[in-house]
Amino acid sequence: VTAAHCTAGRTADSLAVAVGYTNLSSTAQDRFIIPVKEIRDHPNYKGEETNFEDDISVLVLGEELDLTLYPHIKPVCLPPVKEPGQMMAGMLIRRPWCLVGTH
Repeated sequence: VTAAHCTAGRTADSLAVAVGYTNLSSTAQDRFIIPVKEIRDHPNYKGEETNFEDDISVLVLGEELDLTLYPHIKPVCLPPVKEPGQMMAGMLIRRPWCLVGTH
């Protein structure tokens, strides 16, 4: 999960996700850069036009990652929903950050 403003105008093949980097100075063998297969922006995201409302995007990974092999890597936790496709009113979701640049 990331902010849609970080994926706006980009293609999946131009992105990758860093997983397992819980300690950025670590040289451990249990961290990975995984290519992105698909970008799923919130359907109502319109950027500045709507003051960045619905600024969320899901990145579908291009490779599977067995989380049982890497206990320090955890999936993102999302709040419960009242009905499918509807978030609970009043929930605060922390805005994700992104790093946009070249390798």
